[in-house]
Amino acid sequence: PRSTLFPYTTLFRSRPREAAPAWPGQAHLDTGYDGPYVIFSSAAEGWAALALWCLHARYLGGLETAQQMISVFAPPTDDNPTSAYASYVEQRVGPGPLDLANHATLLTLCRAIAHWEDSAVLWNEPDIAMGMQLAVTHWPAFRAACGGAPAPVPEPPPAPDEADVLNQDELNALKDGSKPA
Repeated sequence: PRSTLFPYTTLFRSRPREAAPAWPGQAHLDTGYDGPYVIFSSAAEGWAALALWCLHARYLGGLETAQQMISVFAPPTDDNPTSAYASYVEQRVGPGPLDLANHATLLTLCRAIAHWEDSAVLWNEPDIAMGMQLAVTHWPAFRAACGGAPAPVPEPPPAPDEADVLNQDELNALKDGSKPA
């Protein structure tokens, strides 16, 4: 069976019960086996959609906790181990209402969901970072398209620390074994 998560496969199972417009970055809809699935133009857009779903659930759907969100995202009626899934995610983000305007909380929630869906995948960090940035960019229009009242705008992801970013000379030096200029 195909996965219902989208970041790594750029697929997202789109259910009629989810009141959301077309996802930003949506390339097309696959109505094949166990679908329908939204296919995104990039993995980053898939990560953005995951973050937007979480923001939508929290601020427009009234789902305040990880337990509540996972109960909707992966209901037992779809043969999901909802209780175990929700407990796993809650262990990572904590119990109680989630402040998804906080970048670290939103990122942790998205990573926990993605890890549960497929723990064998090694996520591409630039795709994740770009997806979180896209979610911040898309959120105001997405919220409005969903008919939502004003809700917190997530803080943008932090800029990489200058010391953590290798320049092209350093990358070339690593490749050929020489010292950077």
